[in-house]
Formats: sequence, C-alpha cells, structure tokens
Amino acid sequence: MMAHDWDVDSKWLYYFGLKSADLIIAQTQDQKLKLKRGFNLNSVVMASVIKPTSNRRPKKREYILWVGRADTWKRPMSFIGLAEKLPNLKLVMICRQENDSNLFKKVKKQAEKLPNLKLVSAVPIEKIVDFFAKAKVLVNTSSAEGFPNTFLQAGTTKTPILSLKVSPDQYFDKYNCGFTANDEQKQMVKLCRKMLKKPRLLKTMGQNHYNYVKKNHGFKNIDIFKTNSVKLC
Repeated sequence: MMAHDWDVDSKWLYYFGLKSADLIIAQTQDQKLKLKRGFNLNSVVMASVIKPTSNRRPKKREYILWVGRADTWKRPMSFIGLAEKLPNLKLVMICRQENDSNLFKKVKKQAEKLPNLKLVSAVPIEKIVDFFAKAKVLVNTSSAEGFPNTFLQAGTTKTPILSLKVSPDQYFDKYNCGFTANDEQKQMVKLCRKMLKKPRLLKTMGQNHYNYVKKNHGFKNIDIFKTNSVKLC
C-alpha cells in the first residue's frame, strides 16, 4: 500500500519490490496514475477510513490549527511565518519532536516569541479531536503527503482546510471544503485572511468537508472487493 506520494516517484529500487507484489493499493487517483505512467504498474485505489463524529457536542471555534511532526518536509516554519503575518489572530501548533531535534528547537524558539501562537508538543490520541473541533481552519504546510489523517480528522469535525501545497486528488476544489495556496506563502496568508473574514464560508466549507469524508471515507463505503477495479489487468 502506498503511504506517501514519494512512493510513486521515480525510485527504481522501490519499483523492483512493487512489481513483485500481487496487489498494489494506492490512496488516491493521483498515486494510481503516477504508478501507471512512471512504472506501468496497475493498482487499486482504497481510501483511508475514519468514523465520523457527528454526535460530538459542537465546540466554539477559537483558532487556526496546525498538527504534525518537526520534520523538514512538514515545513513547520511556514506555519510560524503565517502566525507572524497574522498577529491579531490566535493560532495553535501541535508539533512533536522526531529525529530532527534542531528543527524542533528552532520551532519552539520562534513560537515562544509570538504571543498569538500556542505550541503544544504532544496530545493524547483520545483528546486530539477536541483540538480539531475548536479550530476555525486546519492548515497544512507539507511539501508532499499521501492522504493525511489530519484531513480526515478535520472533516469529521466540520473543519475546512487551508493547504500550502498538498491537495489529494484536488478534492478541496471539487467539494468546496478548503483552499490550496499553490505552494506560495503569500497566497496562503491571503487565503487565510479571506476565509476568516467570511464566517458563513467557513461554515459551508466545514459542512462540505464533513459530507465528503462521511461519503468517501466511512467504513460502510470502503470495500474495493465489491468492484471490478480489484482485477489488475
């Protein structure tokens, strides 16, 4: 199964392993297409799944949220940059340390300088949903992803997405549940301001995101073996 878009880039050593597999599962149509074009390999698309939380008590939307690890490709400093450009807004950054301790130290040092940014180093898995439920927008700054679990968590809590670059199968545009800044920091700042100035737009996008996740990533709807697509030919 593809875990990341990097898995379908031109990595020929990885290819020798893939061509020996009986079944290759992609997370998105984009990954499926890249596998076919790059390696002439067939695959089946199986969406990630999550249980919607529609019965959860609504939370007051308080801040802009970022969730991830202190890895270079996650680009946490881009979120720090967003916080610097939006001094009158409240931002929360859940960032745990991984192998790059220097990057984490840099993030922590810069975050401590910003009164509008709260850095949380770790959150128990059973409590993370509450952070999503209180977020006005979830921001993603990664240079590449597969299909992030954070997008699904945002969807179940009716939270729209603002992504610096990543947009799996361009579903933000197709379902009107977020924006992509085309990897431009200034555009991300501009779009964030636009979203927050329009509470009705945020509510609509949030509901659209919930509807999309419920329809396309619910357990009842994911069964690739009911379709002919599982026949790799």
